[in-house]
Amino acid sequence: MWRRWGGSRHTAPITLGHWPALSLAEARRTALEAMQSSTDPRSQHRQRRSPADTKAAQAALFAHAARRYIGEVISRQARAATTRREWETVLIPAFGDRYLAEITRGTIVSFLQTRYLAHGKGRMAERMLTNVRSLYRRAIAQELGGVTANPAAGAAASLKVLTVETAASMERRAARAERVLNTDEIRWFWQATEGLDPVRRGALRMLLLTGGRLCEVTEMTHAEFDLSERLWRLPARRMKTGRAHVVPLTDEMLAVLAAVPRMAGSAYVFTGAQGGPVSLGSRVKAQLDAAMQQAAGGGAIEPWTLHHLRRVMRSGMAALGVGEVVAEACLAHVQKGIVAVYNRHDFLPERRAATEKWNAHVLRVVNGDDGNVVPLARRA
Repeated sequence: MWRRWGGSRHTAPITLGHWPALSLAEARRTALEAMQSSTDPRSQHRQRRSPADTKAAQAALFAHAARRYIGEVISRQARAATTRREWETVLIPAFGDRYLAEITRGTIVSFLQTRYLAHGKGRMAERMLTNVRSLYRRAIAQELGGVTANPAAGAAASLKVLTVETAASMERRAARAERVLNTDEIRWFWQATEGLDPVRRGALRMLLLTGGRLCEVTEMTHAEFDLSERLWRLPARRMKTGRAHVVPLTDEMLAVLAAVPRMAGSAYVFTGAQGGPVSLGSRVKAQLDAAMQQAAGGGAIEPWTLHHLRRVMRSGMAALGVGEVVAEACLAHVQKGIVAVYNRHDFLPERRAATEKWNAHVLRVVNGDDGNVVPLARRA
């Protein structure tokens, strides 16, 4: 049976016994007693342990394994700040006080279904499942908590069964996969950022000007800038590809950065309220969408995501005549096949020219003077 204890928001499993040693009538009576009790039987069991047992028990908790995983693995990943935030705000509160060995696939799937699938957030459910699965793989390898099997293994199939996708939602998903902001929408986007605070305004505009990934821009640090060479140098640990990347800085980018206030003691260019990297989550996106709609005169705007700004730049460069290889290099996409083996040129001069061309185009669009260049598709 499952029950909440001590005002906790999360339910916890209680083993009543095993059939047939425990009859149905006895199970009902035991369950009723547990429901009427105000004491968590798990805490009584923990209190009876010796100090050595208590230490071992703490090490077997999900929270302990999770924080160890954050320190050993996540801290070295490209999206470290974002992923750490997901663990600290979602997974550790959900499973932290449970033992690794007592968490089942049903426990995980039930949580993901309630938290994400019921609200149409299938991708977030998959992401969280990937996090838990990776933790258990490492816990098994390190022999933590007596875990011998990964409860998250095979849970993806359960999520797929529980995800009900209508024809309409399939059409929306397909449309999002092809979504590109047109020139009008780029102008409205830029205008909409005016209503945001300087930090978020700067981060959003840099997403459009650089074509960078969300975490690459929001976790940008002052140490990564080489102003003498007008370069933004991203180390390999911050890149999805695991390879260092250099972004040429244009006059437009430097102007955006100059308008962002610097927080004393923070290494980040775009610093949030708590001193960490700024968040551009759903609340900011909703505010941005509302401002864009207002700039559009109240007309409806098709759904889009901040990641689409990378596609906007890539499509815009193609429309401006930038070559395929150079445009892909601007997005830090890795070449594949035999080309990747023999072509080691970084195309920095070509990428600088392409980026300057794209940034100049964006400003012409923003100022309503894009008639003399090849435009992106306009609204029908």
